[in-house]
Amino acid sequence: MIFNFTEKRGIITLPRFCTFSMEMFSFKNNARQTLLSRDGFTLLEVIIVSSIVIFMTTFLFETFGGKSRREQAVRRSAVALEADFRKVESLALSGRDFIKNPANPICGYGIRYVNKNQYQIYQRTASGVPCSSINHNYQSSADDKYPAQNLLGSNVQFSASFSDVFFEPPNPQIYINNNATLNQAGLSIQLCYVNTN
Repeated sequence: MIFNFTEKRGIITLPRFCTFSMEMFSFKNNARQTLLSRDGFTLLEVIIVSSIVIFMTTFLFETFGGKSRREQAVRRSAVALEADFRKVESLALSGRDFIKNPANPICGYGIRYVNKNQYQIYQRTASGVPCSSINHNYQSSADDKYPAQNLLGSNVQFSASFSDVFFEPPNPQIYINNNATLNQAGLSIQLCYVNTN
């Protein structure tokens, strides 16, 4: 048997023996009425929840956000210091004279500790003495120097002073505290973050 369904004004007509009205299948949205009739949160509940959220946000920000800022400041300063060491080494490899002093040949370039926040790049020229016999540590009377370089973070400092590091062209031969054999062991320079609060 074949059923024909026809729709007229909200009434579905089935074959002769059954007729349904659409109103019979309509549901009232009781959930919506329940939400509309329900009272909101009390002021006390809102204040308590807000204070808990603010406390947790502040605690997490100070615990994790502050530490990463300190680490980033130390890392930026370490990268800048390493870049200056590479710059001094490159100057020694090229034999470039940044002061332009043609009377005296260049013996090399070095980096020295100035204070807990500064270091300085210097250039050694031979003033009538062979480069192999000079003292490679910084000497204010014999060296031309760049202005002192500050560590990038205002709270970043050297943990301790470090020995002068000197690069002598053309290899360059590296001298740590005027000693060429110390470069085999290496040099450790430590930076730290100091709270000023």
